Amino acid sequence: MQRPTSVTVFGILNICFGAVGILGCLSSFRFLFDRPPGDNPVYEVMYESPTYLAISRGMLLPSLIFSALMLASGIGLLRSKRWAWIAAIVCGVVGIATGLVSTVLNHSYLFRPLMERAATMPGPQKAGLIGGAVGVLLAGIASLIYPILLLALLSRRTVAAYFRSDRSFSPSPVP
Repeated sequence: MQRPTSVTVFGILNICFGAVGILGCLSSFRFLFDRPPGDNPVYEVMYESPTYLAISRGMLLPSLIFSALMLASGIGLLRSKRWAWIAAIVCGVVGIATGLVSTVLNHSYLFRPLMERAATMPGPQKAGLIGGAVGVLLAGIASLIYPILLLALLSRRTVAAYFRSDRSFSPSPVP
């Protein structure tokens, strides 16, 4: 049975998103544990909210593990491993759940405070803050697209049949 195209596509995408996720987590350590210099309103809001900062810090390790699982599942999908298909589906489910939770958290702890600050600022600064706040909210919503597609396309019957079939090579007996 030939590997479905969606398996190849999601294998490559999982590798890319997993690698970017790992790099993002590693670079986030600095910003979450050592407040960067300058007056960035996002960092100000984050550091003014001990709850949001604690949640962000607490999510670093699970996010790193999730990104590593996504990377591994991508490699496994390209190698047609059944465990990778299961891991990719888990990534889709977890991605949807974390996307919804992080969108709600970002709205409560980041979007609203940034909009409140924007109300007190003059012209260009206000526009920049509103744009950033709306960007945070839209990014959260957009982050749901990939895991939904991943789950939907890897759950199709043809893909499930591919991973449930025995594709192992067994040499014919030598006469």
